Amino acid sequence: MVDMRCSLRASARKNGAVTMALLTLLGRQIHSLGFDGFNLDFSIVPQIIQHCPNLQHLSLQGMDIPKSDAEALLDALQTGHLRKRLLTLNLNGSNLLRGSFLKQLTTMLKAGSSNSIRSEDRLALRELRLHGVEFSMETTMALASALLANRDLQLIQLTTDDSYRNTNLYTLQNQKLRRVHDEQLLQHALPMEAKLAFLSVVSLESCTALHRNLVTQIFQFVDSHDVCRVIALTSNINCGSY
Repeated sequence: MVDMRCSLRASARKNGAVTMALLTLLGRQIHSLGFDGFNLDFSIVPQIIQHCPNLQHLSLQGMDIPKSDAEALLDALQTGHLRKRLLTLNLNGSNLLRGSFLKQLTTMLKAGSSNSIRSEDRLALRELRLHGVEFSMETTMALASALLANRDLQLIQLTTDDSYRNTNLYTLQNQKLRRVHDEQLLQHALPMEAKLAFLSVVSLESCTALHRNLVTQIFQFVDSHDVCRVIALTSNINCGSY
């Protein structure tokens, strides 16, 4: 298994030929691939799709990605081998969420774990990170709804560096949690992974602990010690005493 990370020290133009050679040579062995903050002067996503059929973790954080690459990524997640293989996708700070890309991504997430889909055709994605990506609150709620609908997805990161927007997101998601709890969906319809995914959305970077009422809403019937341990591992925040 190969974990490949591109260095920022060399120019993209100089690294282009080297990068392509590495993908061609090692592509089938690469399980984790990152181009964080890398300003490439060539189209990279189609090359990744072509040469890395076993890719499980992809990070395009901070990249300025052309529309053609965004469309190629969507196609691969819809019908290509990435749909069945890719577990984590990091788009933090990228410019991918534009126009139809976002709508198609949201629709894909909502339908990706439908019971009507054969297990071998289900969307494999478990973690999607979109920190620092600018989109409307309506879009935020659409993604949050996709998280509720997709029972396989465990984490969506929708936070930004804007504390005001994070606070609004927290308020809206807290309201959604109360509504879902009142309808008793959390008790019967959602697996533990989906419940943990809620916490990844509502938690803020400034939080040092989750409010005990929020935890009670989600985990009414789970041992409190195990809850604290699992939340800490899942949300990357410290949990207070409950």
